Amino acid sequence: LKPPQSTLLYVLSLGDVLEVARRRS
Repeated sequence: LKPPQSTLLYVLSLGDVLEVARRRS
């Protein structure tokens, strides 16, 4: 079963936020 695109986008956006936070610190 493929996960909903909404969940996939949520995970991707979450990873982007974490990456940006690491770069700032």
